[in-house]
Amino acid sequence: MGRILDLARRYESLLGVQWPRDVSGSERTWFVVYPPQDERRLRFRLDEFALATQRAGKRWVPVDLTAALARWMAENDMAEEYFAEPEFLTPELDYFAQDQAQLLRQVLESEEAGPDSVVALYGIASLYGALSTSQLLDSVADAIQGILLVMFPGTYEGNRYHLLEISEGWNYRAVPVIA
Repeated sequence: MGRILDLARRYESLLGVQWPRDVSGSERTWFVVYPPQDERRLRFRLDEFALATQRAGKRWVPVDLTAALARWMAENDMAEEYFAEPEFLTPELDYFAQDQAQLLRQVLESEEAGPDSVVALYGIASLYGALSTSQLLDSVADAIQGILLVMFPGTYEGNRYHLLEISEGWNYRAVPVIA
């Protein structure tokens, strides 16, 4: 059995535990941690996580951030200037962060993503260098009604998460889902 299927089974076992209702959103965040080289395998097996969620009687709400920066750039009137002189983009990334937080908040606050739902966030590696995962999650933690499941390509060591095995890492109160 592969690592991703092991993670899906571990995730399914966690779904059977009573979900806490009186804890903060950051404590209702789960990180599925896998090696970055397994990103394609994880995406191929996302249905395993969705099926596990449905078997547990919960609703699966997927959110793909893979093309978030590309969409934001395509909608931005200044995109050509940013490509010509990238240093002008850096201060504008705060607006990108605000937009992504607002979009994720809308999903988290929707009826579809109620207390018995799992909002599954994947494609976060594509945000690297533009928006930190911790910044995004901190800005929406109060809107998490059920479980926010973050597909996390990186490592978990000593209660610290390292995106892509290269970021500095941070200590987050999320529940690690590790094989």
